[in-house]
Amino acid sequence: MLRRLAIGDYHASFGQGLVMWSGIMFGKASLTGGNPSPARGIRPSTSANEFAFLRGAAITLGKGNFEFTALAGRNALDGTIITSDSLSEYIKGIQNTGLHRTPAEIAGKNSLHLTTVGGNLDYTGDIFKAGITAVSVIFDKEFQPQPGLYRQFQQPQKQQFTSGIHFSLYLRDALVKGELARDKQGHLAGIVSTTFQPDPRLSLWVIYRNYHKAFQNFFSNAFGENSGVYNEEGLYLGFKAALSKKVEMSGYADYFRFPWFRYRVDGPSTGREYQLRTDIRLTRSSLIYFRYRFKQKALNTTDSTRPVNVLALPYYHNFRLHADYQPIATLSLSSRVEVMFNHPEGTEKRRQGFLIYQEIAWNPSSFPITLATRYALFETDTYDERIYAYERDLRFSFSIPSYYYNGQRFYLMLKYSPKPWLDLWIRYAATFYADTETVGSGPDTSAGNTRSDIRAQLLLKF
Repeated sequence: MLRRLAIGDYHASFGQGLVMWSGIMFGKASLTGGNPSPARGIRPSTSANEFAFLRGAAITLGKGNFEFTALAGRNALDGTIITSDSLSEYIKGIQNTGLHRTPAEIAGKNSLHLTTVGGNLDYTGDIFKAGITAVSVIFDKEFQPQPGLYRQFQQPQKQQFTSGIHFSLYLRDALVKGELARDKQGHLAGIVSTTFQPDPRLSLWVIYRNYHKAFQNFFSNAFGENSGVYNEEGLYLGFKAALSKKVEMSGYADYFRFPWFRYRVDGPSTGREYQLRTDIRLTRSSLIYFRYRFKQKALNTTDSTRPVNVLALPYYHNFRLHADYQPIATLSLSSRVEVMFNHPEGTEKRRQGFLIYQEIAWNPSSFPITLATRYALFETDTYDERIYAYERDLRFSFSIPSYYYNGQRFYLMLKYSPKPWLDLWIRYAATFYADTETVGSGPDTSAGNTRSDIRAQLLLKF
């Protein structure tokens, strides 16, 4: 029996994301239910992202407790092309911005093609679910990661094959989930999570992951500290408690280690991160929350008395106060103050940064428009104290820019809906930096102290 069918651009996600997860996997700070994002099988791709999706066809068939999915696709990606001494071409990196401005970006457009074939078989019972997933990815050019000692175990590849098993066990007050994956070279990656709810007002969870330093899979996208699923072991402990009808508290502690080198970390290392957040619902239309985050992770530091880099353990304190309120039905306001303190090891001087912004969204009932704008002030001593903040964007787009150095940022977005089936979006954003005559670096450098962009989108609904 046909259950789902996707033709064109689509996403596929199974298990915990070790074998196949082409969509967004939200990070640990976004967890509220105790587990990473739930797998959704195949679904249409509606994002403006030009990178993380499959293009082709997929079908899900089901009978009784069993469900089978077959998928196939061929994508053209932007890559950084390198020509070897033998005049053969290979790819050393993926460009996922979708921009084609500089000669290098233009030359890399659609330079890499990958063919993906895979399948998933799931069994769903009353309290137990289990499945197997296998995916093969073939590159038309050899994919060679950028050189560097920290990439020693990321070997050049032209074909990948990854398989895995996953399960979910539903108990009275607990949910246990896990997945184990194996790549073509036999390297393993595993993750298991448990959510426990001893009281309706309290949830507890534990997530353990262990990813081999040489594990390689193009479509892996799982929970972790690293941006990639490899070279990491960690234990995450979290909780969420309703203290009253109006007050909620949540937090986590994450301990992780990296068996091999990382970017700007010349040696095996460890780290830890803590977060505590309190939400207060003042009224039905107003919310205020306070968040504190501590993070410590190894980083290279120079020492004139030694010929090699030395690992330091800087730590960061981050404080955020945020308020959302709606004085009238058509007007929404958001205010934020955020401060970052960086304590480099062996350095007496503490570095810091701050971000302050005010956002206004207006949706008049008498006009078919929605208007949103934000004005932000920021200042950081270095790039290491950068602060991230989510911004409203065009439909199907996702924007979390980083604020660093000294400046101001502004954006204005208008949505106009003259007909029920027609939406027009226009967004202008600009960042103004103080004490600089250029913005960017390399081919991306532009004269002046301003970096701006304007985008428009026309959406037809039928």
